[in-house]
Amino acid sequence: MRKNIVLPHEANKWAEKFFENNLSFSEEQLVILSEAGYDFFARAVDAVHEYKGDLKRVLDDLKNTLNVSGKRLFMPVRIALTGEDHGPELVHIATILGNAGMAERFVAVRDTLKDPQEERQELRG
Repeated sequence: MRKNIVLPHEANKWAEKFFENNLSFSEEQLVILSEAGYDFFARAVDAVHEYKGDLKRVLDDLKNTLNVSGKRLFMPVRIALTGEDHGPELVHIATILGNAGMAERFVAVRDTLKDPQEERQELRG
C-alpha cells in the first residue's frame, strides 16, 4: 500500500475504499462492469467461495471458465473491489478485503447487472 500513499489524505481515501461499503462507479466504470456482465460476477462470487479468497485461483478460474484475459479480466475485478481504475496490486486488495469482503463486493456488482436468464424470461412473458 505504501506505493499508493504519499500524503495523509491518500491513506484516508484507501481506508474508506477498503473498510466502508459505499463504492460508487463512474459512467466509464459502469460500462466496463456491464461489458464484463452478470455471468462474470456470478462466477467470481462462486470462485471466491470455492477457492477461499485465493485471488490467483479466482482469476485463473475466471480466465479459464469465461475465456477472458488482460484488461477484460483485471479491470472489472479491480473496479468491483475498489471503485478505482488504478491502485494497489490486486493481491494486496484481496488480502485486505478477505474472502467475505471480496464476495460481498462481487455480489453487489452482480446484483446491479441484469441476469441474462431473467431477461429471456421477460422477453417470453
